[in-house]
Amino acid sequence: MANQDNPTPKFVFVAYDLGPSKLLAKVAAEFPGSIVFFGNGGKTQMPSQENICVAINLSHIAGVVTGVSSQPKSVEHELYAVTVADEVAKKPVAAVADTFGTLTKKLAKHIVSHMSLGLVVSPAEVAGTQELMPNAIIEAVGSPTWESYFKPADRGAARTLIGASDDEMVTLVPGTKKPAFNGFMLMSVAGAMQRLAETQPQHGPLRLVFAPHPGEGEIVSPEVWNVQEYFPGIKVQVLSSIRTDDVIPGVDIVFDLGQSSAGMHAIARRIPLVAVKVPGSTEYLRRETGQAESFVAGHRASIRPQNPLVLGSLLQSLRDGSSIWGEQREAQERFMPPMTPGSAVAVIASALRGMVATHQATR
Repeated sequence: MANQDNPTPKFVFVAYDLGPSKLLAKVAAEFPGSIVFFGNGGKTQMPSQENICVAINLSHIAGVVTGVSSQPKSVEHELYAVTVADEVAKKPVAAVADTFGTLTKKLAKHIVSHMSLGLVVSPAEVAGTQELMPNAIIEAVGSPTWESYFKPADRGAARTLIGASDDEMVTLVPGTKKPAFNGFMLMSVAGAMQRLAETQPQHGPLRLVFAPHPGEGEIVSPEVWNVQEYFPGIKVQVLSSIRTDDVIPGVDIVFDLGQSSAGMHAIARRIPLVAVKVPGSTEYLRRETGQAESFVAGHRASIRPQNPLVLGSLLQSLRDGSSIWGEQREAQERFMPPMTPGSAVAVIASALRGMVATHQATR
């Protein structure tokens, strides 16, 4: 609890994308009186640069806390805010990562040059991030969003939500912000499942659940993903009103592009996870994370086959109880140990208070 001698600092929080907006909203709640500019992935209009500048220069604002969005246009608001804070207002700046590779990706390059504090999700990222930000303090703080993935969930209730029977193998494919990649992923996984259904129909029905990315709603109609007629041997289901996170506890395996929030949820639930490699996906990962390969797969918490033609073999190995999935589960437990809800926000808040105290002591 703050007192008069050490009042709670107030910040300007800035984020455009949905993930960073949701994360920083939780952190901002710890600092009453702060000013928040959240785009929520385009659902909320961002303020003008003039309004951002005025807010940062208010005398009671101690610094700026930013996320790092994923598109050149959306990251402009964050870059402008940190530039004003650092070069004009002379106030400290913190960047908070909402997933792996946030502070090392290409779009973060100009933002991190203004940082006093960089908060990443995993201890494995600290050294690499420190190289890019030699004058900043780098700390691993976990993820407030991922903490919720460890809450108990009913597998049967999740399967009932999508109408899946007990004997179905349910595969989830979460979409990305780029619809072009989604088509490749969907068709690759559906094709693998179709071949499995044709060669081994005695092993029970197969259901593919495709979850469009929440950011693509105004770009692509959900009807685009209705490919059932091309894969008669399996059930293809496109989520619309059902939240992906509500479905994940009931699925048997998840196929993503290598760096999705659904993948993180799968790891927390110790659900088999495969990163699909499709044309352009290496450059996509490099742009999103600063790495050509999946950070998750590098720690064996996901499998990243080089050829999408082996996806069917991976599905078959899951049916057969192959040891590779037990090994992956152990890797997932090391990669993402159980988290306690609320702990990450407390650690982030403490780091932000420390940043302000250090800045004030050196003025």
